This record gives sequence, C-alpha cells and structure tokens, in this order.
Amino acid sequence: SDFTTNSRLLLRDLVATAVNNHAELSLGNPVLRIENRDGHKAVVTEKGTIKVDRVAICAGNSIPKFMNVKIKTTIAPIAVVRGLHPSTESFVELDYVTKNCINMLTKPDGVGLIGGISVGSEEEAAKYIEYVIGEHQKRTPEIEVVGRYNGLKSEITFRNQDRNYLYHIVPTEPDVWAVVPGKFTLGFSLAVEFYRRVYHRNPRKLFDTVTDSGEASQFVSETLWHDMVNNVGRSPP
Repeated sequence: SDFTTNSRLLLRDLVATAVNNHAELSLGNPVLRIENRDGHKAVVTEKGTIKVDRVAICAGNSIPKFMNVKIKTTIAPIAVVRGLHPSTESFVELDYVTKNCINMLTKPDGVGLIGGISVGSEEEAAKYIEYVIGEHQKRTPEIEVVGRYNGLKSEITFRNQDRNYLYHIVPTEPDVWAVVPGKFTLGFSLAVEFYRRVYHRNPRKLFDTVTDSGEASQFVSETLWHDMVNNVGRSPP
C-alpha cells in the first residue's frame, strides 16, 4: 500500500545534521551571478560575495538564469479540503484520458490534498482544479475546500518526452553543475551520485546524524496546506 511522508520532518533532520557537520546556511540572500576568478568561483549575492571551489545550482526553474540549461516547468494545481471521514484512504486514479487522472492524499484530522495532472499555464491550472474539485465532490459531497495553490515541477526533458521523473546532474562548466532532483524520493540517490561525480570516490557510509530538536525549524518552512488549515477562521493581520 502507498502512504504519504511528512517531508518537513525529513528536511529538518537533514538540515540539523548538515549544520552539525559544519554546513553554513545563508537564507534570504538571492544570488546575482557566478564569476570565475583567480583559482576559484565567486558567488555574488545581495549580501556579499562567497568564495568557493565548486558550485551546484539546485533552484529548479531559476537554473537558466545562471547557465545554458533548458528547464521545463509545469504547474500542478492542488486544493486543500477538510471534512473527510477518518476511514478515507489516499488514492491515485489513472486514465488514458489525462484530465480524468485525479488523486487524493489524506492528512490527519480529516484533511486531504486533491489534484491530478500538471498543466502549462496558470489559466489552465485555475480551470482544471475546479474540475478536480467537482469530481471529488461527486464522491464526497461533504468536503469543504479550505484553499488552493499551485505546485511547480521543474525538470529536464528530452525531445518527444512528456515527463521526466529522474534526477539530472548536468556539468555546465568546470566545477559548476545544474542539479534537478526529479521525484522527492530520488533525492537521496541523487546525493550519493553527485558526491561520486564531484569527488570521484564513494561517500563514507557512517557519519554523525542528529534529530532536529527545533533549531532547524527556522530554516524549513511549514507546508502550504498546513498553514492554510491552521489559518482558517483567523482574521487577517
């Protein structure tokens, strides 16, 4: 059977482990450009310049701003609903007619995320999510729509290929890579393979890991659906 994963718990543990192993983070600090200087790379940001030996850009649809790599970005419209019965199960319904492909991911307390396919524009997304909501309300009339949002899927595709769920590590110049993770669950395989390509050896198998005790929460935002559910009924600031 399939089940959903609380990605934020995973990400917070990963961040906490990285910081514990001497990683340095700089948030809210947009990169302006990447320069080649004497014997090193210079990452020029709004808050200053960072001197590094290697650069990996993993910012999805922002990759083309810094290198000549074609990224395809599609929109996955999602609606947040509540009022599901506790026995409701997640499902994915596939169909040869793509617009009939709908799915639901259940969350705690009767909350669910409903969606379907990815589309090419916000206008298409707005129309499609209304169709998806209508299809779900036929099955479960009592659900209430809490909010809507658009997820962005960035990927590298090749000619005559609709979707590409694999990760890509693309060297664009010496010591600079574009990295696209593909599906979330492939990110862990990507990390190992990237290390091998950069350092030409296997990563060590054992290192100090930590569980986030709260310090990493400031670096990893809460999910949009979680914020939407928690903010229902609150007055705007």
